[in-house]
Amino acid sequence: LTLKLFKDAVANRPGDPLAHYGLGLVLARTGNREDAVVHLKAALEKKAFDPYILTDLGKLYVQGGSYLEALNILENSFAIDSDDPERLFFLAKAQLGLKRPDQAVETLMTLVAKNPDYKQAYYALGEAFGRQEKSSDSHYYLGIYYQKTGNLKNAYFHLNRALTGITDTNKRQQIEELLKKLKVELKQLPAD
Repeated sequence: LTLKLFKDAVANRPGDPLAHYGLGLVLARTGNREDAVVHLKAALEKKAFDPYILTDLGKLYVQGGSYLEALNILENSFAIDSDDPERLFFLAKAQLGLKRPDQAVETLMTLVAKNPDYKQAYYALGEAFGRQEKSSDSHYYLGIYYQKTGNLKNAYFHLNRALTGITDTNKRQQIEELLKKLKVELKQLPAD
């Protein structure tokens, strides 16, 4: 129904960027990324600096493995609006796709500083630090991700593994506190 609605809107108003944008989003949700990109680009022709269209186009490029296109779109959209957490997340995913984990870590650290509840960023940080071969940091952020998503057993495992290589005393203390808290929470869980 929604697909037909937007197809009709594009047919009746081919110059309407919102019709193309809506159709592009619907097509993306149905898995038709190729046609979605066509309609998002058509929307951008009329609304070249719309941060939402730019973000959604960048997201589609990341999902399709076109990391360089995604990087260009998402970086350019930051001049317009730099605070959108989804834009930061997909920029980091593009950076990881281009094997630039240092840049991805920087982007993701900005993201979690501005939006500490953006859970996927912690998993991506674990991935980025893993690619830098910084095992302790990787385990730390995976542990935080699992804690925030309620997977206490995995959180405990990863945070415990993070302790093996952490030299920063403040971070070590923070991890030990989290492990104590998790241990208590794990004891309260029903047995498997």
